[in-house]
Amino acid sequence: MKKICVSLILLTFMLSFYSCNNNSAAEQKLRELQTKQFEMENEMKWPILYIDVNAEILSPEKIFNSKWTIRGHIKNKAQYTKYTDVVIRISFFSKNNVFVGSEDVYIDKTITSQPKIFEKKVKLPRDVSTFKCEVIRANAVQ
Repeated sequence: MKKICVSLILLTFMLSFYSCNNNSAAEQKLRELQTKQFEMENEMKWPILYIDVNAEILSPEKIFNSKWTIRGHIKNKAQYTKYTDVVIRISFFSKNNVFVGSEDVYIDKTITSQPKIFEKKVKLPRDVSTFKCEVIRANAVQ
């Protein structure tokens, strides 16, 4: 009788332990799915947060050419979403950090985790000392 009671207690303990482990595995899977869905929704809503851009200004190839080349790289940091129709704004500033103009660059390629190169020839405003690039718009694609 003692053996049967001990066996039943041991069996009950093992079943409850197995049940708890199954629930925690299911709960873990549910949490992972919810996290993935949350991340995908954010990537769709806020594409500008998931796109990196950097650029440089190259001097004109010819001495009398007034157009300068802006060359840069754009990269997607999102895990689940790709982006198309990206618009980058390049803002120019004087030595005193006063805004003196801007140019928009439209990129119609699909932006993935592999960096894409873009180029645009522009006529720089007078007294440009520095510039900054920022993504102002992009369309999310699953």
